Amino acid sequence: MKYVLIFLFSVTTMISAEKDSIICFKKTEIVTLANKIQLLRDSVEYLQTVVNVQDTVIGLYVSRTDFYNQQLKNRNEVIDVCKKRSIELEKINEELQPKWYDNKFLWFLSGIATTVGILLVAQ
Repeated sequence: MKYVLIFLFSVTTMISAEKDSIICFKKTEIVTLANKIQLLRDSVEYLQTVVNVQDTVIGLYVSRTDFYNQQLKNRNEVIDVCKKRSIELEKINEELQPKWYDNKFLWFLSGIATTVGILLVAQ
């Protein structure tokens, strides 16, 4: 009797397990599931395309940033060179300018001589 009960219990569990594992779909449900699966595949492909495009854009931004950084570095170098050239030109200007231009005593005496000269000519 014990074996019969075990046999019956195992047969009933097998039958119930088979019923739960087999699912029958109608044609409309199958079409709906197929459409949803295709929509998910399309959305995954679309998202992969979007990610690829974003990676390309990020790469362009990185290359532009590197280019702009190089330009800024070059501009700073040009500014430094221009400052050095300006200092050199000021030194050359000081060397070429006559020294008596800065002598206030000579300018004062020349002003007095001009005034006295005009007064003498006017008399």
